[in-house]
Amino acid sequence: MSLLNLLSSWYLTALTLISVLLYVLISDAVLFCRMPPGPRQLPFIGNKFDIPKSHQWTQFQKWSEICSPIFTI
Repeated sequence: MSLLNLLSSWYLTALTLISVLLYVLISDAVLFCRMPPGPRQLPFIGNKFDIPKSHQWTQFQKWSEICSPIFTI
């Protein structure tokens, strides 16, 4: 395999990966804009680290007071 073929396959792989990540990020942003209000989310992770492992309902109650009775997590 020549160096040119190796570089072009590497660039193609990197471009594909970046394109997929951008598509997921943009689709998440569009979906977030169309949903009811809620706490800030991290890209790709969401609110996974904001929800406690026990007594989750206390955090949900706080969010319902801040955002609205109907919210998105």
